[in-house]
Amino acid sequence: MNLDTHGPGRLVKAPENFLDTADVRRVMSGRRDFLRQAFVAAGTTGAAAVLSSKVQAATAVSGQGDSNILELPAHTKGLGQPVVTDGYGKPSQFEINVQRRQSPGLTQTTQSSVSFAPLQSMFGIVTPSGLHFERHHQGWWDVDPSKHRLMVNGSDPSLLKAARVFTMDELMRLPSVSRFHFIECGANTGMEWGNVAVPTCQYTHGMLSCSEFTGVPLRIVLDMCGVDLRRARFVLAEVEVGDKPYASKDETIHYVDLMPDGRHRQYTSIQECKSVITTPSGGQVLLDKGFYSISGLAWSGRGKVKRVDVSVDGGRNWRTAQLGSPVMSKCLTRFSLDWVWDGKPVLLQSRAIDETGYVQPNYKQLRAVRGTRSIYHNNAVQTWLVQESGEVKNVQLS
Repeated sequence: MNLDTHGPGRLVKAPENFLDTADVRRVMSGRRDFLRQAFVAAGTTGAAAVLSSKVQAATAVSGQGDSNILELPAHTKGLGQPVVTDGYGKPSQFEINVQRRQSPGLTQTTQSSVSFAPLQSMFGIVTPSGLHFERHHQGWWDVDPSKHRLMVNGSDPSLLKAARVFTMDELMRLPSVSRFHFIECGANTGMEWGNVAVPTCQYTHGMLSCSEFTGVPLRIVLDMCGVDLRRARFVLAEVEVGDKPYASKDETIHYVDLMPDGRHRQYTSIQECKSVITTPSGGQVLLDKGFYSISGLAWSGRGKVKRVDVSVDGGRNWRTAQLGSPVMSKCLTRFSLDWVWDGKPVLLQSRAIDETGYVQPNYKQLRAVRGTRSIYHNNAVQTWLVQESGEVKNVQLS
């Protein structure tokens, strides 16, 4: 891509904090339509601010100069803050709006709820720990590690040689491994099964994060207890091994897939191949014609992402995107594609293919198998409509 021929376009970020405390209470009371109205208002305000800066930039080009260049900034004329101002580092004040956010009205209590990661504001593949999405059923606790115990037993005593209890210190002395993996809630994109429900990438796909995890392989602990791995094929934390499913609450009431014939499909633990374009995405605004880098994330619970295709015409034609390195198994993979926007409406889509040959389906293909009344494992192709005004909206193609 020759940037001398096609100048880089400018993009307005999606509104981050478009609901204050009073607004959240209004949504929780049943005003779900208020979400969209508040989002539109916030987007208009943000665009106006950027348009104002656009006028200032034009003034600078006209001959008056850019004060950010002509006037030396404070950090070039004095000493900065001392080391260890904060014992634990925190983000810049200019990133204060990049936060996990709850979806008001999604659940009745905050203890059994979700916080969504701001995927549209991230680069690379690793999610900062403070922005990792959350899904809790009974709230969370700050557990004292000195009092934590890991107990290993069996539903049938013959499944292992000896039940054991491990302290955290004992576990920390065992051999450990480090791996990069994604974690995705089974209900990620679940609000979109029937139709468009939420405006931004944070809410459509934000129950997803990727981190480096370090820990003791479960196999080591099971071997220390003499577990018969041929018979003990199921594990129930904290940790009980068994030879059949436990049919616990979340296996029978939640995390089951309602199929078109009325039956429930259980034990669907694999997160299928999926992708989403994070830039440009819902709520953002393209200010100029010109060059943009379409960027997004792809992942598969079956292994490595092999290829990602991108379409700018709603899936009629596809171009192969570039995969950023590293590409690791069961880990987020960053993809990008050079693109020149001519100012006309476009439909942006991405389609991931993993190393097993599985191809991410569109909504028509997915609904033909799964119907429209499900909640979990929605891995359909996401569509963003870039309007002639530059505004980007969440849409679905049937």
